[in-house]
Amino acid sequence: MARTALLLGEAGSGKTALLEAAAEYARRVGTRVLLSRGCEVEAEQSFAGLHQLVRPLLPEAGALPAHQREAVEAAFGIAAATGPHGPAPLRIGVLNLLAGAAGGGPFS
Repeated sequence: MARTALLLGEAGSGKTALLEAAAEYARRVGTRVLLSRGCEVEAEQSFAGLHQLVRPLLPEAGALPAHQREAVEAAFGIAAATGPHGPAPLRIGVLNLLAGAAGGGPFS
């Protein structure tokens, strides 16, 4: 079962330490943990945060339908774009990678 939490607080209040402890606990009990951290230097780079999150799943992109795999690989600079792709194949491809990682069944 997936769960979500939102942490709000002042700088230095321990949000990062709490998230790191939660991620470590999740790993210890066998839960797959995907992380992404925003940083100012990457603010102008398209898909930088998404790439951090999805990077561990990219070896599984071969299971995606071809148009989704090509869009994902082109967006993350793994392969050259093979043609014009709208945003939908990328969005659906990333969603399918995340669903597969969460045990949501086969790609479609």
